[in-house]
Amino acid sequence: MIIPLKIANTLEYILKVILFILIILLVFLVFVQIILRYFFSTGIAWSEEMSRFLFIWSTFLAIAVVVKQKANIAFTFLSSKNWIFKPFFHSIYYLASFAFFSIIFYYGIIYTIFGHGCRSSLLPVRMSAFFASVPTCAILSIFFLILQLSDEIINRRVKDKEQ
Repeated sequence: MIIPLKIANTLEYILKVILFILIILLVFLVFVQIILRYFFSTGIAWSEEMSRFLFIWSTFLAIAVVVKQKANIAFTFLSSKNWIFKPFFHSIYYLASFAFFSIIFYYGIIYTIFGHGCRSSLLPVRMSAFFASVPTCAILSIFFLILQLSDEIINRRVKDKEQ
């Protein structure tokens, strides 16, 4: 279990670096656009679309990081309580998360394929570059959920053997 954990931690680190770069680019682009619009009465035509592209990707990549860190609200709420139904709620959390991200992955792939035929209005990219953030988020989240679930099962078995 150590190798998948190292892969997950490395992947999380890479995602955080990518997120940092995306957010810095987003803030810089919006700042430059504001300065150009208000002080020079001009602007960059593609900045709004590029800002949207950066925002979409940073949002969906951040979702995967949140799943990896178990920092979403439902998991924090359910795991903070120390009650008898805790394993039951963990199971529901994992089942619901797997179902949600599987559906998101499926429809994200469909939209990404559909978007390959469309071009962005101002940027020289296809719309599939925007839509690909959805299945990317889903597959990363599913990967992290599988690791978390397997880790929880292994820890439960170790605790049962100790008792």
